[in-house]
Amino acid sequence: MSKERDDHYIFDLVDNAKSKTGKSPKVTAPSDVLRIPDRNELKMQLAHYAGPFIKHQLPDSKFARKHYVEYVRPALRYYCQKFQIKVPDWLKDEHYFKNLPDKEKMDLFGTLEIKVKEFRPLPKFAGGQTHGG
Repeated sequence: MSKERDDHYIFDLVDNAKSKTGKSPKVTAPSDVLRIPDRNELKMQLAHYAGPFIKHQLPDSKFARKHYVEYVRPALRYYCQKFQIKVPDWLKDEHYFKNLPDKEKMDLFGTLEIKVKEFRPLPKFAGGQTHGG
């Protein structure tokens, strides 16, 4: 399967001891998170993740649950937009996770800070195209 050229990304600054500033950029495309080539696969993925208990849908790790909220859910929203499928109510935003009691956030994610991220298109520059164009 060839990798589709993405035109939406999440940009992060991550710790990097080798960098002069101690940080380096990390660029994540939706296909780096989930490979969803068509509407049928998207529907199967939505059905898989639709359950109410993330502890039963994911590996039992704080990293996996945090990755789910910060990357998998935004990727699913991106693919809903791409394949013109209505975003299910359970996937519309991260309000539920952000408003959990602190004790539950620590238990689920190992942190109190849940970063709400969305895949955004590359900016277009005058006289040029984005890399996906």
